[in-house]
Amino acid sequence: MGFFIDASKVEALEELLGSLKGLKGVLSVEWIGPENNVIVDLLHFPMTSRGGVRMIIFSAETLSRVLTELYKAFGTGASFILYKLGFDYGQELSAHFKKMLAAVSGGIELPPKKVVENFLKYNVSAGWQILEAFGISTEGRIEARVRVRELWEALARKGLEMEELNCDLFRGILAGFFTDLYGMKFKAVEVACAAKGAPYCEFRIIEQD
Repeated sequence: MGFFIDASKVEALEELLGSLKGLKGVLSVEWIGPENNVIVDLLHFPMTSRGGVRMIIFSAETLSRVLTELYKAFGTGASFILYKLGFDYGQELSAHFKKMLAAVSGGIELPPKKVVENFLKYNVSAGWQILEAFGISTEGRIEARVRVRELWEALARKGLEMEELNCDLFRGILAGFFTDLYGMKFKAVEVACAAKGAPYCEFRIIEQD
C-alpha cells in the first residue's frame, strides 16, 4: 500500500523523511520533486490492479474512436470480434473475482449474485459505467438484467447509422462472466442503449440453448 504526501511547504524535508522511515510498518520512503512545476509519478510503474494485472490509461474518447473506426471498416464483423474479445475477458474476470472474494472471505465462496455485484461495482471504480440496477432470477432458467449509465462504449456508437450494432464488448464481458461463474453457456442481449437515445444501456443475460 502506498501513500502520497504533499511536502511542498515542508522546510526540513530530510527530517520528515527520517521520521516517516522510523514509523512501524513503513517499508520504504521515496520522494520526487517537480519538473517544470509539474509532478509526474515515476515511482509506481507499472500500474497494476486485480492482484498485479498491469493496467494502462487511455481516455474514453480515444477508445471510443478506435471502436468507431472498427465499426466503419468492418461493420457486423467488428461486432463479432468485440463480442468474442469481451467474452474471453469476462471469463477471465469471473475466475479472478471468484478467487479474490473467496480469499478475503476466509476461503468461503460467495453466492454468484454477490460475485456479479462486486464485479459491477469494480467497473464503476475503473471508469466503465455507473451501475443503476442489477437483478437476477434463478427460478427455472437463470436470467439477469444489468442497467448502467455513462457506459463509455456507447459513445463509440453515437452518430453511426448502423442500427444492428450494440455495445458488443460489454455484452461479451457479461456473457463470459456469467458463463464462467455458473459453468454453463450464457449470451447477453442489449435491450436499450444510450447511443440510440435511451437514458441508459440495459442488458439481458440468459442461458444459451
